[in-house]
Amino acid sequence: MAKRRARLLFLHRVGVRSPLNFGQKAYNGRLPILVSSPYSWTKFASILFLEQPVNTGFSYATTSEACKCTDLQACDHVYEFLRKWLINHPEFILNPFYVSGDSYSGITIPVIVQLISDGIEEGKEPLINLKGYSLGNPKTFPEEDNYRIPFCHGMGLISDELYESLNEFCKGDYINIDPTNKLCVENFKMFKNLVSGINDQQILEPFCGTDSDRPHQLSSERRSLEEDFI
Repeated sequence: MAKRRARLLFLHRVGVRSPLNFGQKAYNGRLPILVSSPYSWTKFASILFLEQPVNTGFSYATTSEACKCTDLQACDHVYEFLRKWLINHPEFILNPFYVSGDSYSGITIPVIVQLISDGIEEGKEPLINLKGYSLGNPKTFPEEDNYRIPFCHGMGLISDELYESLNEFCKGDYINIDPTNKLCVENFKMFKNLVSGINDQQILEPFCGTDSDRPHQLSSERRSLEEDFI
């Protein structure tokens, strides 16, 4: 990790998925082979990948109590980790520091940045040289997935008829669908089938599939490697 380069803390949390990904089909039990990318963020910054809260990705705890963690507690843990990391690596204290993440990190990163900013104002040592933060496709509030259907309709991905039918029978709630509401369930299944081959992170880019043999699911519905294979 270069001593004078910017430091970037990257947080990634969808369910309990890890930022460390490798092909499941091609995995043979050995360590994955690293491939150099000319477009890597590491070209301009040294990156810390932090899997949080406990049980995200490959992180774990030895007690059940340690696994119980609210979003605010997780933010406190991240801030505590950063301060301890800098205490152990004082040569990086002056490096410009950024916080970045995607998906569910849209909930936690603003809180983490506020904690860092408050710590700077209070003079908590070591002082983190915070320069900014960035979010990609961030989740901002629990009900935002309900706007997926209006978005897809507005972009011409589903018909007017299906959109109107979804509105009529699901009443705008696509997160907690009543399983006894058959018309809503059927319409939502039709919607999922129609968009299953579309890159939901960037609809203008091709969907290249997944490494899993399971039917394609929207990114918010994917689960952990542990659930699939253990």
